[in-house]
Amino acid sequence: MLWFTTFLSFWLFGFDAVSKIPEEASVSVMGTYEKDDLLFEYGSVYYGDGNYDGYIGVKSIIQNIYIDQMIFDDQDVELFQYLADMGNDRYFLVCKQYETTTGMELPSFQKTIILAYDYNNHTLNIVYTSPVNFKAFHNHNNRLILVPNGGDILYMDQNGKIEENYQPLQNYTGNYDALYQGEAYVDQILVDSLDLFEPGYYAITIKDNTYEFSYTITIHPQVTFHGETFGEYFMGEVSIESKGILFLNNQLYESQTILSTPGNYHLTIYGANGYEKQYPFTILPSIRYFDGTTSVDLVEDIVLYRPTKIYTNAISMTLDGEVYQSETIETTGSHTLMVYGINGFCAEIRFSIYPTVTGIEDQKEYHFVDFQVFGEAYLNDELVQGDVHLEEPGTYILRLVLEDETYQTITFMILAEEAEEQDAGESFDYRNLILIGILLLGGYYILRKK
Repeated sequence: MLWFTTFLSFWLFGFDAVSKIPEEASVSVMGTYEKDDLLFEYGSVYYGDGNYDGYIGVKSIIQNIYIDQMIFDDQDVELFQYLADMGNDRYFLVCKQYETTTGMELPSFQKTIILAYDYNNHTLNIVYTSPVNFKAFHNHNNRLILVPNGGDILYMDQNGKIEENYQPLQNYTGNYDALYQGEAYVDQILVDSLDLFEPGYYAITIKDNTYEFSYTITIHPQVTFHGETFGEYFMGEVSIESKGILFLNNQLYESQTILSTPGNYHLTIYGANGYEKQYPFTILPSIRYFDGTTSVDLVEDIVLYRPTKIYTNAISMTLDGEVYQSETIETTGSHTLMVYGINGFCAEIRFSIYPTVTGIEDQKEYHFVDFQVFGEAYLNDELVQGDVHLEEPGTYILRLVLEDETYQTITFMILAEEAEEQDAGESFDYRNLILIGILLLGGYYILRKK
């Protein structure tokens, strides 16, 4: 007799092959298990000579036809006494094997055999054998429970590994579901199935005849934030999707409602039996500047060179300590913009506006010049701003001033137009004298010949 290995043989019965069972043989169904559209029948095939083989059949309930049938024969008396659903279309069959006897002798127990059954691939594989004659079997949480007459209850996982003092995982995210045979109670209330989707703390009890197994779990919500992220923050429109009772900044919030106001948020999710979880987050404001030509995000320490307006979707702004409502900023120098959102949100952006001049260049000469000044500037120590026109000859020094310091110096000249006109007149007089001389000389020769 082999305790840990067993010769295994199969007979395949197709949809119309049940007739291959000998006429004197009969199928005895000891139990059934229903799942979805399938009905599992397990028991034995009796041949009339005292010989029994383990039997498993899977039938489509809707079509009322067998999808699979198998017989297990280990050359002794084999009876399938229990089927456990281990999840993922994996099933364990409990087979009790007895010694074959003759006459009126009662068969004696030999061993318990656990077989993994796959009806899709039509396979039976031994995963465990034991000399113990277990008195009861149960099934929950993808475990086969083996109850001996004395001693510790054994818990077998999907791989056939024995666990003692088994306890399911306590923390789950999104939902919790578990297979079981018998009755299930959630917080002492009988339920049809263990499919829990709402966050909370739960006490679960499985009952099957005299067997009882209790445990507690926590379901945390699957929280999904929809929106554009910037590091650990959000920008633009944001929505939150979650189960449970949601409060946002102490106000009831409906899942997937769009949020757009910048600021600090505090999401609290409440669940069953006092469950509570916090999710703080921040929506950053959009802050852009417009300098007359471009509209761009305002960033820390940026330098601007034009009169500028700043826009935001925040609740309010201050510029250098004063309330600011997107007026044109023409004051050069360093500035501090404070942007405010809900629940104490505040962001600080420092930027600078530098003075500029267009229309002239350093060390250049002009007959006249038109140039434009933005900011504080001094032309030969006289304050100038805006559009400037110069045509008076001379040397000029333009100083651009930033925060009481000279930021840039431009030196240029305006040439005198009169000097050029005088030069042109002198050239004209000289040519005229030459012409007069030629005419006089010609007249002199004409007089001599006469």
